[in-house]
Amino acid sequence: NPRAFGVKTGVIFPMASGRSFFPMMSLQFDVRLGSRSRFLEFGIGGAAPTDAESSSNTIGLFAFFGEFGGSFYLSDGSIAPYIGGGISPGFWVYDRMGGSSSGNSDSLRCTIYGQAGITFTRDSRTKIYAEFRASRHIVGFTDSLGNGSTYSTATSNTYHPTLLALQFGIGW
Repeated sequence: NPRAFGVKTGVIFPMASGRSFFPMMSLQFDVRLGSRSRFLEFGIGGAAPTDAESSSNTIGLFAFFGEFGGSFYLSDGSIAPYIGGGISPGFWVYDRMGGSSSGNSDSLRCTIYGQAGITFTRDSRTKIYAEFRASRHIVGFTDSLGNGSTYSTATSNTYHPTLLALQFGIGW
């Protein structure tokens, strides 16, 4: 049966030049529908930073998101690698932790992603899979770059974080 309804969890590492981010943990409901050669994937979930030190100038990203994508299997076996991509619209909260220079903002945003993964038990009722995903924000974040211990809006710029994720899922 090529259908699977389950959960997916992961560790996400946001990156952007000149910025420091806390890693994130994610949890989502995941649906895969398809045939022996490909599948469509739909999901809804959330992600939060793994730490939130109040004395740090590290950025914490919080997200509530949906996912819409598709992938193609690269082999026909019970253990099958796949590649794919999609979009992930969501509500993102940006929070610069720490001191009087802290700030936050929230907005609707969207990422595009590519992924490579492997399904370990494709021929059984319970499907176990792991994937590496790279996502990029389409709409950029704007904040102030640090100058010592203060932040100046004169050095503000817009950046588009890249998110690298290692995800694991199980579906029935």
